[in-house]
Amino acid sequence: MATSVRDFWSHRWHQLARRTFIFLGGWPLSAVFGRTGYILGSFLVSGIYHHIIILALNGGVEIWCMPVSFGMMGVGVILEHWFSLLTGRKVGGWVGWLWTVGWVLGWGNMMVDGFARAGMLGCSRPFDILVASPVKDTVERHVMAFDSWLHTYASGV
Repeated sequence: MATSVRDFWSHRWHQLARRTFIFLGGWPLSAVFGRTGYILGSFLVSGIYHHIIILALNGGVEIWCMPVSFGMMGVGVILEHWFSLLTGRKVGGWVGWLWTVGWVLGWGNMMVDGFARAGMLGCSRPFDILVASPVKDTVERHVMAFDSWLHTYASGV
C-alpha cells in the first residue's frame, strides 16, 4: 500500500517504460532545471506517450488530458519533497496514504476520462479492446476461420 505519491509511482506501479521516460524527459530537463526538471520531464514524457496511445484510438481526444494529469503526478512528488524539506519528515503513514489516494484519484480521474473518451472502457466484441493493435484484424480473421472450420468439421462427422 503506497503511503506517498513518490512511493506509488516509483515502487507500486509497473516500471516498464520508466527508463525511456527518464531518458527522453528526465535527463534533458534536469540539465536545465535540476531535480524538478528530472521529475516533471519524466512525467510529462509519460503523459505524451499515453496521449499518443489515445490518438491511435481516437484522434479527437483533447491533447491536454494525459500530459496535464501525468504532469500533476510529478507536481505531487515535488510537493512531497518540499514537505520533507520543511518538516524534516517524509510523507507516510495513514495521513500519507490519504494524501496519496486523494492526489492519485483526483488527477488520475483525468487520465481515466481520456481513456474513456478514446473508447477504451467499452467494447461490443472481445477483440475490440485491441483496436490500437496492428494485428487485431489478422488475429480476428484467423480465429473466425478456425471457428468456421471447426463448425464445418463437426457437422461433417
